[in-house]
Amino acid sequence: MAKMVNFLKAVWKLAGGINLTIALLILLVVDLSAGFICLESNISIFIPLNDVGLIAWLDTYGINYLQYTAWFFLLLFLLFLLAVNTFVCTTDKVITLFGNRSCYRSQIKFILNFAPHIIHYSFVVILAGYLVSYIFAVNLPANILLPEKSIPIPGTGYKIKLNKLNIEYYKGQRLDFFQDRAINPEAEILLTDKNGITIKKTVSVNRPARFKGYSIHLDDFAPKSRTGMQKQEYVNLIIHSDPGIHLYFCGMIMFAVGMLMYLYRLYRP
Repeated sequence: MAKMVNFLKAVWKLAGGINLTIALLILLVVDLSAGFICLESNISIFIPLNDVGLIAWLDTYGINYLQYTAWFFLLLFLLFLLAVNTFVCTTDKVITLFGNRSCYRSQIKFILNFAPHIIHYSFVVILAGYLVSYIFAVNLPANILLPEKSIPIPGTGYKIKLNKLNIEYYKGQRLDFFQDRAINPEAEILLTDKNGITIKKTVSVNRPARFKGYSIHLDDFAPKSRTGMQKQEYVNLIIHSDPGIHLYFCGMIMFAVGMLMYLYRLYRP
């Protein structure tokens, strides 16, 4: 039992060591330099990452083109080690800080000394958010909706229906070439959950709708003009879900709080 404890202590000390930090940063620079060369000449291999997600991409493009993607596998591993290194190192500092809390005459000064550690923890949380996004994020392009027709949101049991498409057309005098062209499309959609409860949402070019953890974006629509050949009325929606976004916000709030505490500690009277 004592040997196991000593072994874990040694691993913990190694994981939080400054030598490991320096080595990881150097390796990251080298790896990213190699990645830039591979990415610039083979960008088509990496574009599907935006659509299929990390796991599916690693199992297809990543494995089959290792001569161009090996740097990305190494990048993930190095970032994981850097996150562990940051967490262990910061935790050691926090434990030491708590152990010396009796040395501080002021409670405020004691609390303010947590500022750099909060900043370091925020980076770990943000990195975790990126990992969660790449693994669990869902991106569903090309969801074509016709008036009064409903389609399922794949893998959810939810349904979406185009109730009405409202289009504002240009009627000004300054841009004659834009006359009668669509300028402000708004799609009124009906969203139905698994229990049959339906709610109404409005989606426009710069205003997505949110439903059960999904964001729904207007990608395309028709008709785009009053004149000429009239097309079938439709909207094309992109449906996106990103559970990692909560970790991003949490990490950014932690970073902002840590920075404010640090600045206050520097400039307080």
